[in-house]
Amino acid sequence: MEEFLKIEDLKLFYRTGNNIVKAVNGVSLEIERAGQALALIGESGCGKSSLGLALLRLLPSNVADFSGKMWLDSQELFSLKNSVFRQQFRWKKIAWVPQNTKGALDPRYKIEAQFREVFKTHGVKFTKEEMQRLLWTVGLSPEKGKAIPDRLSGGEIQRVCIALAIALKPALVILDEPTSALDPSLKGQIISLLGGLKGAYSSSYVFITHDINQASSICEWFAVLYAGQIVERGRREDVLRLPLHPYTQKLLDCVDSFALAREPKYISGEPPALRELPDGCSFAPRCEKAGPECKEKAPGLEDKGGGHLVACYRM
Repeated sequence: MEEFLKIEDLKLFYRTGNNIVKAVNGVSLEIERAGQALALIGESGCGKSSLGLALLRLLPSNVADFSGKMWLDSQELFSLKNSVFRQQFRWKKIAWVPQNTKGALDPRYKIEAQFREVFKTHGVKFTKEEMQRLLWTVGLSPEKGKAIPDRLSGGEIQRVCIALAIALKPALVILDEPTSALDPSLKGQIISLLGGLKGAYSSSYVFITHDINQASSICEWFAVLYAGQIVERGRREDVLRLPLHPYTQKLLDCVDSFALAREPKYISGEPPALRELPDGCSFAPRCEKAGPECKEKAPGLEDKGGGHLVACYRM
């Protein structure tokens, strides 16, 4: 069976001065069927947002290496010319809800004008009725189309950006920390909304987050990212019930300690700088289980059964 989304050996390196920043370092991922969602979990600075931008081919000017393959619904996309990808796939087939949603909207123009621009840019006829339907879909009054972004709350702006992302009915939506700037009650509303839209539109998500609880409510697949590489991935139930990598185990311990009102746990140390990665396992300096082999050569992902993969010598 061919996967709906398949990413193979994706690399995105940046050049900063004399250094190479390995933001995404040989990542392979997949979503089995349309309508399923994949959570990308990890601490800040592990390469999650860079991976999302790589899937959209929104690359900065200082790229040193961008390579790999990506199939969406059996079509390989990274071999396409940039102009073809931009015209036929970005936003039409792959859309994006950025982390800084307020910054994604033009403060000078009303929301209706920003919907018009999305439709016009991609050669799709705009109607007020369609815009109003989209606003209703995300729980906003059609009257919000007459407002400028500064007249909207953070939650309303988040909803507008989600409506813009689904406007052209893309097959895949990349959600980059979609609730990070919201208070707890609004976070719950947005996650509930995204879950409902996923079912109604049969949309697939790549959900970039550090919030495991949120991800578990809407994502069937989990991938744990550390220092630009996948250290564990598999079905949600497998990763959450039987985490195999020490990093995954520690992340879940941190979540459980808060959920059960115990003394907060944390992972000592910091992730390595992506321009100065160690020779062996990147997590070895923070791992109590690390042995000599962990510091000499980085382990590759191995399937431990049922598509549950882990990169660890000391599982």
